[in-house]
Amino acid sequence: MVNFRTFFSLVLFLIFFYLFFRKADEENFEHLPHFEQRDDYKAFITSSYFYEKSESLGDNAFALVMSMTGSKIRKGWMSLEQWNFLNVPILTIRAKNATNSIVVRTKFLRITPHEICEIISIFATFTLIPNITTISMIGDNGITDIPIQIPSMEKHDVVICINPMFLGEQWQNFLFISHLYRKFEGFINLYYISAIESFYYLMKEYEKEGYLTIQPWASVKFRDVPQNIIDPYREIEYTNQASANTDCLLKYKETAKFITFLDLNEIIIPRRLPTFLQEFQSAVWNWKKTVYIYYHKEHVEALTVRDANIYSFSKMFKSMKQTEIFLPGKIILNPKNANYTWLYGPPIIPNGFGTVMNRKTALINMKIKWLHHHKEDVQERQYDSALDNYMSSDDLADIDSEIRRTYYILLSKSNNTRILQHTHTFIHSVYYYKNSKSLGKNAIAIVATMNKRTVPIITDMKIDLIATDSDGNQMKTKATLTSENLLSERCDYLMILAQANTLNNMAKLEIESVGSRTLIPFKYPIRKASKPVIFCVSPQFAAEQWQVFLTQVHIAKKYGAHLHIYVVSMIESYFELLREYEKLGYISIEPWLTIKFAEHNEPVLEPNSNVELRAQTAAHTDCILMYKESASFIGSLDLDDILIPINSRSYYEEFEKEHMNSILISAVNYVKRDYETVKSPFLNEFSITNILKYSKPLNTNDTGKSFARPTRYNSSWAHWSRNADLVLQYLTPDNFQPVYRKIKFKNSGMFHIKTIKFADRPTLYQRKEADLKSIINLVDLEEIEMDLKKHLNLPQIKSISNRLPKDDFYINIIFNCYNQSFYHMRDTDNFNPDFTCVNAYYCELPQRDEYPCIHSDANYKSGPSMIPITYHFAENHGFSRNIGCYQ
Repeated sequence: MVNFRTFFSLVLFLIFFYLFFRKADEENFEHLPHFEQRDDYKAFITSSYFYEKSESLGDNAFALVMSMTGSKIRKGWMSLEQWNFLNVPILTIRAKNATNSIVVRTKFLRITPHEICEIISIFATFTLIPNITTISMIGDNGITDIPIQIPSMEKHDVVICINPMFLGEQWQNFLFISHLYRKFEGFINLYYISAIESFYYLMKEYEKEGYLTIQPWASVKFRDVPQNIIDPYREIEYTNQASANTDCLLKYKETAKFITFLDLNEIIIPRRLPTFLQEFQSAVWNWKKTVYIYYHKEHVEALTVRDANIYSFSKMFKSMKQTEIFLPGKIILNPKNANYTWLYGPPIIPNGFGTVMNRKTALINMKIKWLHHHKEDVQERQYDSALDNYMSSDDLADIDSEIRRTYYILLSKSNNTRILQHTHTFIHSVYYYKNSKSLGKNAIAIVATMNKRTVPIITDMKIDLIATDSDGNQMKTKATLTSENLLSERCDYLMILAQANTLNNMAKLEIESVGSRTLIPFKYPIRKASKPVIFCVSPQFAAEQWQVFLTQVHIAKKYGAHLHIYVVSMIESYFELLREYEKLGYISIEPWLTIKFAEHNEPVLEPNSNVELRAQTAAHTDCILMYKESASFIGSLDLDDILIPINSRSYYEEFEKEHMNSILISAVNYVKRDYETVKSPFLNEFSITNILKYSKPLNTNDTGKSFARPTRYNSSWAHWSRNADLVLQYLTPDNFQPVYRKIKFKNSGMFHIKTIKFADRPTLYQRKEADLKSIINLVDLEEIEMDLKKHLNLPQIKSISNRLPKDDFYINIIFNCYNQSFYHMRDTDNFNPDFTCVNAYYCELPQRDEYPCIHSDANYKSGPSMIPITYHFAENHGFSRNIGCYQ
């Protein structure tokens, strides 16, 4: 909470008092409208600035702004030149310094240009003496001291004064303007009444980072005056906005070159020049005689999200759609030529001065429309033609990058999380490409699981690599880091892809830091894939559902895909079944290791329980890099995600049709349609036809899986590549509108076996049959079934039959554990990755003597202790029968 003393030192030196003003001679004003005489005008001081020197106010000037009870001459507008000659009260000020005093009297000037509200804003200025110590206001029945307020000495060329915020909650607008205005070298002075507590603390953190000043703005109250006599809440205009605007003008009068006054959802963008200062300076030819520039206002609707973890400036900006044009505009003020201002500018322009109308800079009034996620809804929405060329793609990218940088720093502060100085990284794989179509010559790609708290923003870090060729020549280079995981998510460990290019014929690769080196093994990517389409299957652990595997492998075989299956642990007989299919060339089995730090001298954060889903993203990325130069298409999926092409006879043909040789498609994503189906416990009775025929569609869908040309993907998350989506391709020649590469979403094709239960023959025949023609080509299904039967009759496969599991054991335990960990939160829309690391590493998995397991294993190695990161890796990957069924 804000400290009481701090609040009142920041507030505008507000005081509450009654003022009893002297009456003035009315003889010379009989021809003007009569000002109602009252004995107890009540005023609330909002600003009281003293200037030792001022270009426009003079030396030893004192400026006073008050909210005062007036009289309703009429319900409408009047000439202020006329009003200022009325018989208005006289203000009397006494100022003292150490040796002298002075009393000065003046009329005040009216800021509010109408008589609709009972309480109006007024302004007065006085010339006092140097080195004042006290300033007081004298009334008929007493003296009231006025606190002395000093104008800001901080130099800001352009100040954006944000009108008083009350009940503030739209932090999205705040992030939008904070980073936008810093980009174009503007400084924010935000007047604050009230806001949601978390929003307030966010603003305070941004204040610490120098984005803005938060200025508390107190509501007008008259002490001991009942609201039925004077109600400031109803009889003052827009939270006393005119007084706030004038306060901001007076505060920055001597240091700013331009000042503007906007609401939080009003956005100004320079369209021609790179900064506000340059843009505004170019708008007028005689700035010394110009009071303000007037800009019309366009009304737009923008799409955004409620979740700060997925907020995107660029996507919010690109979603803007114009709904109206030429709303009442706002001004850019020359602070040297005005001393006070109303909502839409100073109500009186001095003789010899003028204003400028400008339509080239964008002033936008933005209304938010909510989305659950920044996905295709935003991606499909295009710029309105009237909003073209507001910002370049480079500007958008710069601001998105700055938001991520600032947000993650603030997130680490708000969580009181220590940014570590010494962490540990596990290297899963390192690939060396002599010549890559997408990575370049002598490219290195390192897949690792890294602690994101090593530095404030892990993807800003670079790793020093030293490569040595066969002749002993060395080259030092820096590897850049990217991640498919969001830095804001709760998991402390992330998948990191490190990329660099080095020398020819590399024979040795080392990571260096502060004089220490770690030698790391590398390998070459697969040069020739067995099929043009590769399916990378997520790591299997405690796997026992061999029926799902047989369905996947035979359908994939029919349509032309090779399965690359990552295995952590698996029932031994089931693993033997996979081995037989590997010998036939249909699949490849890849040991996926549990992360271990072989040697460390201090306690470390356990990685497997603090990384998303057994480092699944790292497995998908490893697979892409492995087949990057040899496959035509690569997809990442779970074993129970069965892709069935509907409009083509092969995956290759399907993907070629969907990609259409377009450079604008990063991947094709197939939504997963959830099904419930049945299975047989006996290998000789198993039928893929029955899996499909007796399936039942559920009323749910799941997030889809993506299939891409490997030249467009270097890494992938579980569902798509976050790094490959929305990559700028070009600008249109006519108006330079950016065109991005993005995901193409498909609503059919993925048969997701969400639930599969055992069923005997009588139960099977009682189930309603599905419309097979809507799922798969019947001729293809017949061929798949025949191919299945042929393979099940192979002696080496028949010999495994009796040892395959005939019940569900691990799957039920895992489902319940995952449901308790995060599935139930996701299904009830209560899941937030900022607070929950999607992981169930500590699920208790009892071992079964009748069904022993194999588990991945290797020789784990550790490099020397290094700052800030010690690197660990493994050699001689394989499988062990001595570990059991664990993750």
